Amino acid sequence: MSIGVLGRLAWALATAGVGAFWIRRARRLGLKTSFSLSFVKALGFVCLALSLFWGVVWLTIACFRITYPFELEWIGGAMRDHVERFLHHQPFYVPPGGGWFPYEYPPLYPWVCAQLLKWFPLPAFVVMRGVSIFSTIGCAVLIALWTKQLTAGSTQSALWSALAAGLFLAAYRVTGAWYDLERLDMLFLFLSLLGIYVLDKGRIGTLTASFAFTLAFFTKQQALLFIVAAVLALWHLRDWRSLCLLLGLTGGGCVVAVLLLNRATNGWFWFYCFRVPLSNGIHAVLALLFLYNDLPLYAPLIILIALLGRQTVHQMPLREKTLLFAMTAAGVLGSWLSRAHWGGDQNVLMTAYLFIGIMACTCAAYASEAHSYLQPGLLGLTLAQFVAIAYNPLAQIPHRQNREAGQRYLKEVQTLERGGEVLCLDHGGFTVPPHFQIMGLLDVLNTLHQMPLGLARALEAKRYSAILTEGLPGTKDVFGQMLYTFYRPVQRWNETTPWVVTGFLTPAPQRPVYIWRPR
Repeated sequence: MSIGVLGRLAWALATAGVGAFWIRRARRLGLKTSFSLSFVKALGFVCLALSLFWGVVWLTIACFRITYPFELEWIGGAMRDHVERFLHHQPFYVPPGGGWFPYEYPPLYPWVCAQLLKWFPLPAFVVMRGVSIFSTIGCAVLIALWTKQLTAGSTQSALWSALAAGLFLAAYRVTGAWYDLERLDMLFLFLSLLGIYVLDKGRIGTLTASFAFTLAFFTKQQALLFIVAAVLALWHLRDWRSLCLLLGLTGGGCVVAVLLLNRATNGWFWFYCFRVPLSNGIHAVLALLFLYNDLPLYAPLIILIALLGRQTVHQMPLREKTLLFAMTAAGVLGSWLSRAHWGGDQNVLMTAYLFIGIMACTCAAYASEAHSYLQPGLLGLTLAQFVAIAYNPLAQIPHRQNREAGQRYLKEVQTLERGGEVLCLDHGGFTVPPHFQIMGLLDVLNTLHQMPLGLARALEAKRYSAILTEGLPGTKDVFGQMLYTFYRPVQRWNETTPWVVTGFLTPAPQRPVYIWRPR
């Protein structure tokens, strides 16, 4: 754990402790004149200003990054390969072999990007990031609207709904700087939030929610948790008509589409989207990481919920509080399970942090309405949360050195391709034709517990004129054994600056690039 992370956690825990002490004392003594009205207004203004500031900062970063010609995140290039499969009408869920095969994701995001590319002749990365950017803006709007709906019984509704959206946008970096990436997460989150927001708006709302949840499920499987939460909430409310409609449309739509896709791909859709993720299992060490490293970062808001949640329950209408608690539980559980899943990066924290923010702002709105003297403490905890998740915006923007590193790598690949087919094991988007990426291969190996037959034959036949890896593979794993048997590393170079600027920064001095040639 780095010093920066420890500092954030220490700040979050310390301010949460101070805030808890002050709120408990204020509730016990009724400190109605502790702070002047002007001070409270100033505190609210600072929180609103921070919401606006971090929203503008994120949008500025996104504008700077949208035209970057290389992947912003480690597997972004491989995601572009996914999009181009749809764009060129090529089979998507194919058997794992020596060529291309997909990640463990449903098809909606790459399909949507491919359709947009047919209309807009732009670089694929621009369109892919554009989908994420517009989805993020949609998420912020839906968060504000839903929080305002949840807090409709409070005169503080507008303030706290704006702060809920601001906290979401401010969490850009602590959730991996994922809001504008060439990845599917933001489209999934937008569709899920859309389903949640319209769910309790009559029959039309339930129809729309069913459609949104189904699309979310075919963007990312985690949407199943929100579907289950919606079903349980409607069951608790005894809203049988909406429950039957949701189950019939969402359940039927998902099941029928899964069966059709599975049949059309000879079972490979099920293999990649369900069998592979389930094979990774849950790791206790990673699950604990969520509890002692991820959740404590939001201690100021969590302590606010813990102190005021019971009071809020009695003030909120039954339907609103049922949906809020069900969806918050689904969001936190989804982050926890994904974090405990091998390969779960910071992006999986988005749902937990998002719903914690919504619930905290909802609790604060009702608490400040009932006891106005608590508002300084509530705003103080919110301000402390903004400070805990602050970041350096410049660190997220690619610089000239990053572009030059990507250009050097691309030039090297193009030079090697003159001699035949090249496999870039760690990066998609560089070779023609495209190939699988190491994370996809590791997932398949973990599921099959053996080398895919097509890949084994490709290595034995020395199909690739060159293979590029970052670092040397282990000699005990099945892929490493075959690689060493038929290929040998002949060249190495150290790339001091990666072109990747988000997530796993690669290549790096600790992971030199090796060029392998047939033996």
